[in-house]
Amino acid sequence: MNTLNYEELRKLETSATSKLLKYMEANVDKDKALEEMDYLYPYFQDESNKSAVDLWLSTDYIPGNNKPYIETFLQEEKNSLNDLEMQILHNRRDSYLSLFEIIDYIGEYVVVKDILQDKVKNLWEPLLTNVISEGEIILARVGKLLDEYSFIGTINYLPHNMKSMFMEEVMIDLNLIRRYNNSLTMEEYLKEHTLTLYRIYGDCILDAIENTEDIVSILYDELDEFELYLNNKYHNVIIGKHISNLIDFFEYYLVDEDLTLYHIDKIDFHVFFKQAIEEGFIDSQDSLNSYISTLKKYLRFLNTFYGEYKDSYLQLLDISKNRFSYMNKLKTANTNFKIDKHLSSILTLSLNEVAQTFLFDFDKFLLYTVENPLELTSKNKFIKRKHLLEFEDILESNTINRKSPNQKDFPLVNLYYFISINLGLMVIKGSYLTITKKGTLYLRLREEEKYSLFFQYIWSDDFIKDVLKSDNVKSMAITKKTFPGLIQNFKENKYYGITLIAELYSGESRFFFAYYKYLQYLGLITCNLYPNYEIMITTLGKTVFNYLVSKGNKESNTSIIDLDSFRKSK
Repeated sequence: MNTLNYEELRKLETSATSKLLKYMEANVDKDKALEEMDYLYPYFQDESNKSAVDLWLSTDYIPGNNKPYIETFLQEEKNSLNDLEMQILHNRRDSYLSLFEIIDYIGEYVVVKDILQDKVKNLWEPLLTNVISEGEIILARVGKLLDEYSFIGTINYLPHNMKSMFMEEVMIDLNLIRRYNNSLTMEEYLKEHTLTLYRIYGDCILDAIENTEDIVSILYDELDEFELYLNNKYHNVIIGKHISNLIDFFEYYLVDEDLTLYHIDKIDFHVFFKQAIEEGFIDSQDSLNSYISTLKKYLRFLNTFYGEYKDSYLQLLDISKNRFSYMNKLKTANTNFKIDKHLSSILTLSLNEVAQTFLFDFDKFLLYTVENPLELTSKNKFIKRKHLLEFEDILESNTINRKSPNQKDFPLVNLYYFISINLGLMVIKGSYLTITKKGTLYLRLREEEKYSLFFQYIWSDDFIKDVLKSDNVKSMAITKKTFPGLIQNFKENKYYGITLIAELYSGESRFFFAYYKYLQYLGLITCNLYPNYEIMITTLGKTVFNYLVSKGNKESNTSIIDLDSFRKSK
C-alpha cells in the first residue's frame, strides 16, 4: 500500500523518468527516430510538446529489437533504480493516450470519461482541482502511479467543436486497421497507435484555427451590416457599445460552437443569460440591461432584413419584460465578492499608473499559478524560494535586496499571498497553493472593482493581523481610522514633511510606518524617506481618503463616520 503523499510521489516519478531519459540520450539516436516523424506529425515540431515526444519514444516506440526502450532500460539498468522507481516505470508501460472529458471533482480526484472507450476513471490530481473546467475535452496520457491512476505528461486541450472530427477520424483509422486485424480492440489501438492520435489531434487544431479565421471574417461582415443599420439612428458612442457587446457575446458563447451571429436563432437566450450570470460574464444590472438592449436591436435588424428571427426576438422580448428574475440571479451570483460599490464607482477611470501596475502584477501572480501551482514550505506554508525568485522577474513592482530571501522579504508577493487566501482566490492544498474558481472569476472584474477589493483588505483588521503581524490589532485599527481625517487638508501632489504626520498623531506614528509602503503600492501616496522624509498625497489618494471621511459605507469594514456630519444629523 502506497503511503507517499502526492508531492513525494511526483518527485519519485520525476527521478525515475530522468534516469530513463538519460539512458535514451546515451543509447538512442533520437533525431533519426524523429526525422520522418517530424515531417508526418507537425505536433512533434512544437518545442512545448517535448515531454510527449519523450514519453512516446520511451514507452510506445518499438525499435529493431521489438522491445520498447522502457523495457530494455528496466532490464539493463535495474540496479540504478529503487523498488518504487521500478514499479512506477513498470506501470508506465501500460499507460495510454486517449481523449477525455472532465466530468467532476471529488476531493483530490478528478473524474474523467474516456470518450473513446466509454469508461469513467477517477484520477488522483490534487493540484488540478477546479483548474480545468468541467466539460473540457483533453487529449492526455493516463497511467498508474503506484496505487493511483493519474495523468502522465502533457495535457492538450481540444476545442469542443473538433470533438466529432477527432472521433470520426479515429473510427475511420480503427476500421481500416481491422480489415487485416479484426480482433483489434480500442484499448489495443490506443496503446499501439499513439502517433496516429497525435496526427489526428494536430489536424483538428489546424482545422480549428482555419475555421476560427473564417468565422472571424464572417463576423466582421455581419458587424459591418449592423453598424450601417445603426448609423442613422444612434450616436457613435452607443453604436460602439452595441458592436463591442456583440463581439464579446460572439467570443464568449458562439465561437467555440463554430457559430456566427447569423446563427443567433439557434440560441436559447434563457440558458445564455443564466449561464452568463453564473460564470460572471454578466456581472451587473448595467451589463445585463446593456446585453438585452444590444441583442434586441440586433434581432430586430435581422428580422427586418431576413425574416427568420421572429421567434428569437419574441423570446428576448419576454426576457426583457421579466428581467427582474435575472437581476435576482445576479444578486446571488455577485455575493462571491463583497465589493464596496460606492468606492469602485468613484474610481472609474481614476486609477493612476502605479495602481494599474499593482493590479496588473496581481493578475500575473494569479495567472502564473494556473500553470504553476505554488509549492509551499512545510513549516509555515509560505511560498518556496524558487517561485519567489521567478516572481522577481515577472512582477514589475517587486524588489528584493537579500541574497537568500524568504516570502517576508518580498512584501508585494507576501501581500498577494495573504489577500488571495483571504478572498478565497487561492487555497492551500497539502504542500501547494492553487487557484480556485473564484480566482478565475476575479480576473473578469473591472479594474476599479479589483482595486476596491484590495483597498478594503488593506484597510481591514485582517490585514493588520495577517500582513503587519501587529501585537495590538485594536490599537492599530483605531489609529488607522483617524488617518484620512488628519491628512484631509493636505493638498494633492505636494510634498509635506513626514514629521508633520508624527505631530498630528501626538507621537503615535507607528501606524504610518507600518502602512506607508502598502499605500504606495496602491498609488495613494508617494514617500521619500531619504534624505528629507517627505510624503505626497496623489490625486487618487485624495479621492480615496476624502471618500473615507465624507461618504463612508456603513456596511463596509473600510468605512469612517465623519464626526461633523454625524452631529448635524442628530
